[in-house]
Amino acid sequence: MMPEMNGIEFLNKIRKELGRNVNVVMVTAKKSIEDVVVAKKLGIVDYIMKPFTPDRILKPLQQTASSNGNGAAKPQTAETSRQ
Repeated sequence: MMPEMNGIEFLNKIRKELGRNVNVVMVTAKKSIEDVVVAKKLGIVDYIMKPFTPDRILKPLQQTASSNGNGAAKPQTAETSRQ
């Protein structure tokens, strides 16, 4: 647990200060269905419970890295398609 607030409180703070343009993958040891529901309503990409395998966390991180902040894939441009 984080020292000053829990993950849902932190997610609320992110949403209030930065909006939904920030992708969030929550990682927790807390097994709470209520927190999963609240986090999903707040627009998280994924909710991963510890312990997890490297493959379990890799997929949502790859999806997040290839999105433009709202879950949609980044549009291809001439510059990115040449890479």
